[in-house]
Amino acid sequence: MHRGAPRRMKIMLFSREGGSGTEVPGEPMEREKLELIKRVGIISWSLIGIGVIVLAALYLVYFLRFAFTPLVLAILLAYILSPLVSYFERWVPRIYSTLIAYLIFLSVVAIILVFVIPVMVQQIRGFIEGLPFHLARAREIGAALGEQYLRMQLQLPPALENVVESAISEFQAFALSILRRAPVATISLISAIATFILAPIVAFYLLKDLKRIGAFFLEVFPESRRETVTSVISIINRAVGGFVRGQLTVALIVGIMCSLVLIILGVDYPILLGMIAGLFNVIPYLGPVVGAVPAAIIALLDSPIKALLVVVLFFVVQQIDNALISPNVMKHYVGVHPVVAIFSLIAGGVLFGLWGILLAVPLVAVAQELVLTFVLKKKGVEVKAAGALDGEGSKAEKKEKIVR
Repeated sequence: MHRGAPRRMKIMLFSREGGSGTEVPGEPMEREKLELIKRVGIISWSLIGIGVIVLAALYLVYFLRFAFTPLVLAILLAYILSPLVSYFERWVPRIYSTLIAYLIFLSVVAIILVFVIPVMVQQIRGFIEGLPFHLARAREIGAALGEQYLRMQLQLPPALENVVESAISEFQAFALSILRRAPVATISLISAIATFILAPIVAFYLLKDLKRIGAFFLEVFPESRRETVTSVISIINRAVGGFVRGQLTVALIVGIMCSLVLIILGVDYPILLGMIAGLFNVIPYLGPVVGAVPAAIIALLDSPIKALLVVVLFFVVQQIDNALISPNVMKHYVGVHPVVAIFSLIAGGVLFGLWGILLAVPLVAVAQELVLTFVLKKKGVEVKAAGALDGEGSKAEKKEKIVR
């Protein structure tokens, strides 16, 4: 009996009798487990629901991708014209400032249509009319290369022989695919023209009603958070808008430089080929290579030496762009120091590949502005955002104000 007493004491410690029955103190622990399971279940199902919604949205975007193209172009155009609209809005209502910005934009487009487009149309027409000659010339070069290959065949190692045969077959398949896709390209051209007509109309309404759209969006958030959300959106807007305008500026500069190179070398269709190279320059790594291919092919039809010069000089233009043009343009439009821009491009490429390179500069610009606005400013630390690394500005200026 004496030995059994401790057991009864233990039982008494872990149980007690209540008025309606026995309540075990382990039940609250069970309730906590049930609550935890419920929370995990709710979070899991919420994540699954969000994933389903995101996948459905991506599928819808993919399914309606042709309808979204005018919207994307309209957003880009709105980013380009937004500084003009904001500038004229100081003196006139927003609808009139939007109209003034559009008049300036249409004037620039008209100048391009009058002076540049006729030259490009003439060069495109000349290219189409000279296509039979170019194809015949390509066949002659192919035949000459084939004869040269047959002479060298006995001297080539097996691995190099396979590479040459593969390159010849791929070139032939590429030439045939271009000819077969001509009808599809015509339909795509008509669709592109319709898109370029629709995009400015959508951009006009985006610019005119931008404040209404922003106010409607802010209604989703609690009133206490709206000021913070507005600041974040403003920072992202400045960074992305500056990045878009900077990329277009770089494309224009590189296009002009490539056109001048082709004019100096005497390559046919220099304006058209230069603008193609400038547009493809926006795409990192592969873009400049793809943009140089048409110019090199046209130069090759005239002379292999000329084609080699085109490749070499386009490479020089690309290095000038990487070292001088892009970093300084991005510093002006985005506010990111050239050293930071170059490092962010390298880091983005190493970590995330092509998308990392495309998004590196705007993401760094957003992060820089967020740190300046929400961290250093609240701590009373005033820092110069642009040019601080090269010693611009006095110490007093750096202590008294933030320069964005």
